[in-house]
Amino acid sequence: NYSPDGKYLASSSWEVNTILIWDTLKWQSVQTLQGDIWGNVNYSPDGKYLASGCHDKTVRIWETLTWQKMQTSKVQIVFA
Repeated sequence: NYSPDGKYLASSSWEVNTILIWDTLKWQSVQTLQGDIWGNVNYSPDGKYLASGCHDKTVRIWETLTWQKMQTSKVQIVFA
């Protein structure tokens, strides 16, 4: 998923349980988020946060200036 300004791309890998942040001008990895975090990723509209969803129903919120994990929550998904 691209950041709102298009400068970064977040990609996740289930093989190595990471999220890679790519600089889209140089196409180089600039940050690796480690742990059991692979899954869907999406930037907030202002680009200040990245949300990652995992197969175990865990959602993590990352602050994109420092890449510190801000919050981890288990979610319950109910389909009607």
